[in-house]
Parts: sequence; structure tokens; C-alpha cells
Amino acid sequence: MESLRKEIAELHLSNLDNSIDQLETHLANLTHRRAKAQNDKKTYQVTLDFHKANLGTAIERAYEGEISTLDPQPDDTPVITRTKKGIASLLNSVYVWERELRETLQNVMATEEEMDTVSDQLETLQKLREDIAKSL
Repeated sequence: MESLRKEIAELHLSNLDNSIDQLETHLANLTHRRAKAQNDKKTYQVTLDFHKANLGTAIERAYEGEISTLDPQPDDTPVITRTKKGIASLLNSVYVWERELRETLQNVMATEEEMDTVSDQLETLQKLREDIAKSL
């Protein structure tokens, strides 16, 4: 009877080892994914800041040129038309990069939450493994 209990415990340990290995691999993959998302976040932030700076410059030019609307006007000169199109394009770029940055931040947070969950599961399985190993 004792040998059967020991054999079952060893099988259980083997299964736990496999589960622990899978969780460790998953945690390593999540760590890599988080690092990539954090790198993307930095890149997107720099790009967004660049577009915002360009937008600010374009708005200053529009203000100096007394441009009060982005809508085409019959008396717009080619320079005013280009300025308006540039501002509209920069506004769109800022919108797109802000959206990308938000999505990346959400990815970082979701990955970190998943990492916490996997770490907790890993800790629980390791403790269970230790307890079973002690009982042998």
C-alpha cells in the first residue's frame, strides 16, 4: 500500500513538474511580450511628441497668417491651402499615434496582470510540489 502511495505521489510530482515548466515558459514569453510593448510605448511616445511639436509649429504659422478655419475658402492662397492641409494631416497623425500609444499601454497593463496571475499559479504549484516531495 505504501509503495502505491509513493508511486502516485511520484506521478503527481511529474505532472506538477510539467505544469511548472509550462508556466515558467509562459512567464518567460510574457516577459518578452511586455518588454516589446514597453519598447513600442517609448517609440510611439517619441513619435507622438514629434507630431505634436510639428502641429504646434503649424498652428503658430496659421495664427500668424490669420487663418481662422481649416475649411477651404475661396480667397485661400496656395500657401494657406498647404498650411491647412498640413495641419489637418498633423491632427490626424496625432490622433493615430495617441490611439496607438493607448493600445500599447493597455497591452503592457494586460500583460503585467497576466504575469501576476501566472506568477501566483507558479508559486502555488511550487509550494504544492515541495509539500508532496516532503511527504515522500
